[in-house]
Amino acid sequence: MQELTLSITKLSAYRELWDGLKAGAVPAMAVGLAPVHRAQLAAALRAETSRTVLMLTADDTAAQRLAADLTGFLERRVLTLPARELSMAGVESLSRQYEHARIAALSGLAAAPVVVASAAAVLQRTLSPAASSTTSVCICPVTPIADTAPAFCPDNSRFRPSSAAPYQMAGSISDQPSWG
Repeated sequence: MQELTLSITKLSAYRELWDGLKAGAVPAMAVGLAPVHRAQLAAALRAETSRTVLMLTADDTAAQRLAADLTGFLERRVLTLPARELSMAGVESLSRQYEHARIAALSGLAAAPVVVASAAAVLQRTLSPAASSTTSVCICPVTPIADTAPAFCPDNSRFRPSSAAPYQMAGSISDQPSWG
């Protein structure tokens, strides 16, 4: 897959973009590419620079599709930053799924090779990394979903398992936890 990913580097338009990046002309924008070629461009830039690449999309659906394409090129999981859910109803009935996904993504930004987000997700206000690290507590074992997924807690110093917990950890996803 690496050969296919780097095949775009032979194009003069890629070289022009690459030269601009080396000269410090960031952020950079590439327009008129098919979705799969956007993913290939980001994967090639990541492979050549070893720096984090941020890809902006129009909405969260496009971000999910681009992340799936990038996962194929990079052969590793890509971090997607979701936007907060907008609701005109009471917050009591809301699911916290987007909120939890956003917090997990924000905590994994520093270690992510490629980040895909919608413009709305990037524009939303959030805590600074310093404020977030002082107010975050990891209450679960720090084990990434995949070997390349960012861990929720970058350092294990905030993880202290409670001996008073009324449960025992399951050995795998198929095992059922036993409640005390």
